[in-house]
Amino acid sequence: MGLFSWLFDTKPKGRQVKFLSITKDQKKKFLSDIADLNNLVIEANNLIRGNYPLLDVDDSTTLNLLEEPKTPSGKDPKCPYTLTFDAGYNPGAIYYYKDMTVAGAEFTVWKKRKGITIDTGPNDGNMIVERITLHSLPKGDKKRIYTRQK
Repeated sequence: MGLFSWLFDTKPKGRQVKFLSITKDQKKKFLSDIADLNNLVIEANNLIRGNYPLLDVDDSTTLNLLEEPKTPSGKDPKCPYTLTFDAGYNPGAIYYYKDMTVAGAEFTVWKKRKGITIDTGPNDGNMIVERITLHSLPKGDKKRIYTRQK
């Protein structure tokens, strides 16, 4: 997952994450959670007047479930589980609270060597677009093109 590593820092500084196995029922839930991110792609397209494609989610979508270690101060992390995925060359991560409800997500959708990374967060029980960053290949240029006003 070279592209994923290039876009997202998945290595906690000096701490080791644990890879967890995914059951059949969990896989269905996770694929549904990823498919729900398409609503945020539509929202992002409206915000930036873009035309980026939706995530292509099916059984071939690569999934990895990670359990985050305790913080350096020994506390439990706020979001102890991270699901990384690659949906048709569109990498991302969904962050989960202890009860496995979605806390946020960060994912990228590509169109002709340009991509947008969408950072989301919770708002009154719903996920909303917080930030959008434009990426250009092959140079790897990045530019923040949207930040939600609080």
